[in-house]
Amino acid sequence: MTMSKSVSSDPYARKWWVLVAVCMALFMVMLDATVVNVSIQSITKGIGASFSDAEWVLNAYTLVFASMLVTFGRLGDMFGRKRFFVTGLLVFGTGSLMCGLAATPAILIAARVLQALGGAFMVPATLSLTAASFPPHQRGMAMGIWGAVSGAATAAGPLLGGVLTDAFSWRYIFFINLPIVLIAIPFALWAIPESKDNRSHKVDWLGAALSVGVLASLCYGLIEGPKVGWGDARTLSYFGLAAVVLMLFLAWERRAKEPIIDLRLFRNRGFSAGSASGAVLMFGMMGLFFLVPMYLQAQLGYTARATGLAMTPMSAAILVAAPMAGRLSDRIGSRWLMFAGMLTAAVSVFWLSFLSAGDGWQWLILPLVLAGVGMGLVMAPMTSAVMAVAPKGEEGAASGVLSTMRAIGGVFGVAVLGAVFSTAMASNMVKALPSVQALPTAAIPYVTQVVENSSSGMGGTGFDEATLRSQVPTAAMLPLIEGAIRDAANETLPAAMQQPIADAVVAAAATGGSLDGASMMEALTPVMQKMGASGGGMPVDAAAFTAFGTAVGNDIAKNFALMGKSLASAASESFVSALRKAFRLASIVLAIGALLALLVKPGKNEESTLEPIRAAEQ
Repeated sequence: MTMSKSVSSDPYARKWWVLVAVCMALFMVMLDATVVNVSIQSITKGIGASFSDAEWVLNAYTLVFASMLVTFGRLGDMFGRKRFFVTGLLVFGTGSLMCGLAATPAILIAARVLQALGGAFMVPATLSLTAASFPPHQRGMAMGIWGAVSGAATAAGPLLGGVLTDAFSWRYIFFINLPIVLIAIPFALWAIPESKDNRSHKVDWLGAALSVGVLASLCYGLIEGPKVGWGDARTLSYFGLAAVVLMLFLAWERRAKEPIIDLRLFRNRGFSAGSASGAVLMFGMMGLFFLVPMYLQAQLGYTARATGLAMTPMSAAILVAAPMAGRLSDRIGSRWLMFAGMLTAAVSVFWLSFLSAGDGWQWLILPLVLAGVGMGLVMAPMTSAVMAVAPKGEEGAASGVLSTMRAIGGVFGVAVLGAVFSTAMASNMVKALPSVQALPTAAIPYVTQVVENSSSGMGGTGFDEATLRSQVPTAAMLPLIEGAIRDAANETLPAAMQQPIADAVVAAAATGGSLDGASMMEALTPVMQKMGASGGGMPVDAAAFTAFGTAVGNDIAKNFALMGKSLASAASESFVSALRKAFRLASIVLAIGALLALLVKPGKNEESTLEPIRAAEQ
């Protein structure tokens, strides 16, 4: 009896069971943020999705997830974090089942939205439940485990997606969530005690709607910007709408009796610096998750599974570094760990900016391990710093803000670094075109258009002969074709026949005529007849004409192959050069994050420092 009373009276009695439950759900949610990326080609083929559909399979999850985190975090504080967590598991599991069974793009996109809603229910609750279940002196260690699971799941997504897609079907990247949900729901109902802000509340529905409007328009603009152009009227309208709704939101939240976000949170330097650091970290790391797999697959031809395996050193480093950083943050506080982690991440990404064309997974191991260490060092102390200053009863709102900042940072990272890469790729290629072997000057504008239309996806293999023939008019390629025709004539025909035959074939090509066997013979028939009728001892040798036709085809193919190889080499160099530029930008942003970390208050994790502010204002 005495033991039972002791356990029941201890508010932290089930802390480890709570952590197991939330980490199961967290792994599943964060995994689904990246697991789809490597399987998207199989998905589009499987359900007949267009390119636009495929983009929304990816973006619908990010958009809805980021938009709803703040609102659901605050509502969880009010109505019960356990209730929201279990509801999120149910919604996420239903969405996963629908994704796996989807027969059309519309159903798949709708199911992804349902998954995102479930994730938004759960993620703020995972943080707030962890913060509420552990005493302040152990919170850093718990957050370290939370951060390790979050980071490892994000990094493991490409590997697991590739393995399941290659071994079974793309549908299993969603079906794998179902056993986790079936185990997690009864476990959570048993392990997690209900917790909420016990004061009576009135829901700030207008604030919730405005916050969703701000986040949705901002994220939508970031998603659409790289596709339609940052200066496009649609992109600017999304950002303009976000700015207007943000001003309305701030004005309303200042006067609302119970705001959906307590703006006093941002008066605390640790909360503001920690939240900003979270956004900066995910800017750099999600950019890395986006760019490195693209290099491995587009440049080196790695399969989805091989790409995931190449990324595993980063996952392993996160799993080791994050719990260690969490334990250290309990002893020494968050500031210097965050600073060291951000600086380490910045160095690792700067290291990647020295990548050379053809460098394989072996070269990537050390910078990826360093990136994982940096991410692991930041995540737990950053989360501890933010949650330590959250007022009692508002842990969900604080975790919602932090999770939102991280999500927006990730969206910014992919959008901005992707745009930097695409722009640099196209610019580098356009500069390289005049030096490409066998490429006629007249063809450069057409090839430039090919470059500008496909630069983000080129990995050095985007310039095959079929693409060049279909995209570049014959007239623009005439110097290349004419050279092949005259060389072939000189090699195979009698001297007296070389010029008239070559002139006839060149004239046919100049008017758009085909150079296949039948068309060429049709163009040559009048010339051959004229030669045969004129006499003068000029025999019409069928074998010579056959050899000529074969030589023309071979010489043209040889010139196109030379040009294609030269273009592919230029594309490869341009691709890697563009990656270097994107990595340099990411490293600068992460270095700025290191400076932000210095704004976090030094010292051990303590209970909320906002309580005096709250008391003084009441």
